[in-house]
Amino acid sequence: MAESKKRRQRRGTRSVRPDPCSPGKSSPVNFRGIIAFVILLAALAFSRQFLDRSPVPDEPGQSVDRAVAGYYLTDAILEQSDNQGKPLYRLQADRIEQFPNSKLVRLSMVRVSYPGSEQNQGWELSANEGEIMDDGRKIVLRDNVQAREKGENAMRLIRTSKLVFDPVNSIASTDADVIVELAGYRLTATGMIANLKANTVELQSVVNAHFEP
Repeated sequence: MAESKKRRQRRGTRSVRPDPCSPGKSSPVNFRGIIAFVILLAALAFSRQFLDRSPVPDEPGQSVDRAVAGYYLTDAILEQSDNQGKPLYRLQADRIEQFPNSKLVRLSMVRVSYPGSEQNQGWELSANEGEIMDDGRKIVLRDNVQAREKGENAMRLIRTSKLVFDPVNSIASTDADVIVELAGYRLTATGMIANLKANTVELQSVVNAHFEP
């Protein structure tokens, strides 16, 4: 508990909480080791939403190492702020699964909301699958990935198979094929770097444009 108290004094907070439809109050925690820390708190509080995953042996009589067992949270919301307390992003997922030995955090049916700035009203990222890496400093989205501008006058929709989101620097990038739909035009390319804060999208190579009336 002494280590937990020291961590809470660091700047940059994130809270993890269930879906708004579920009862409960969020608790802000530190940036590093967020998932493991929240799981520890949930275990101490006997939360019903964190469940111990008990691996099933491949063969009868085979022993299972409990150390590889992870935990999962369903219908979860994660919110991250920067050192000044301004929101960096809001992440929602149908399921968040954590593996303590590998520090791997898997996401299922994930939605990431990036707040607006002076240049834009924000972005919405979504995918069927994802992973949280580097203690939350990188979010990798896979399978049916979409990045959509928010706002009534938003025109850009980006589709790809993989997207790496760097919330600290507000960068979303990929080296995969991308499709950008913009005001009647359909752009295709390989590779993309999008600065969500500056509201710019840079296509890397093999760029083609198609007009769709």
